Amino acid sequence: MRLILVGDAPGISQLLRHVPAGNVVALVGAVIRPQYLRELEGMAAKLGVPLMIQPKRGTGKYAGFARAIGALRADLLWVNSYSMILRDDMLASVRLGGLNIHASLLPRNRGCNPIQWAIIHGELETGVTLHEISPGIDEGPIVDQRKVLIDVEDSWLTVRDRITRATDDLIAANLPQILSGRWPAVPQNSARATYGRRRTPEDGRFDWSMPVIAIHDQIRALLPTLPPAFYIDRVGKQVAMTAQLTPHAVTALKYGEPGGGRHAL
Repeated sequence: MRLILVGDAPGISQLLRHVPAGNVVALVGAVIRPQYLRELEGMAAKLGVPLMIQPKRGTGKYAGFARAIGALRADLLWVNSYSMILRDDMLASVRLGGLNIHASLLPRNRGCNPIQWAIIHGELETGVTLHEISPGIDEGPIVDQRKVLIDVEDSWLTVRDRITRATDDLIAANLPQILSGRWPAVPQNSARATYGRRRTPEDGRFDWSMPVIAIHDQIRALLPTLPPAFYIDRVGKQVAMTAQLTPHAVTALKYGEPGGGRHAL
């Protein structure tokens, strides 16, 4: 089984904890995430395989990149923690197409920032899904999943750590079937699907008129190293919420000076 591993540095590093080095024929990183490329170069050099940088489609470099992927005569693209779409031409040049690891219980929270959206929406569980890559975003048949609970005291950081451990278990449990080229897959129920758009720093803004639990969830979903949740105070200054708060602490702020003491629950 000739594998091309696709992802950022943490995602590929996690795959390499399980995948035999002799099966890896190349690594692929994203041109839009240059902060990971030096670390990926080191991984590729250690493996003795090329690091290929996926350019944006429509640029002059894309056609050559796609041809180089095809020339590797790989069996499978395996994606973990990646920020670009693998186009049909890229998938078609690999014998078995691609598998992706997505940090949600698909079909819920397809798309971007799935951990953040799960917390912001007040969900009590999330997880990680191994699925086949299809033309739609996170729509391919499901190979396997692991469930992760979300406690009211969790932040996105603690949920992420739990998902990382669940992902290691997911990879290890399914690796033999993947290396054999034969794995079961079940179509997703699209009627149950939800989608998350890519978040921006401005999306972290909240207003003290919001319910306490909604403010609490936004703060814990966006702790640093992400751009944090924030509000605009009475003199127009942006105030960032960089520490996790309990619902009681949020209530005290809402009915204290920051919230003006005027808002209903």
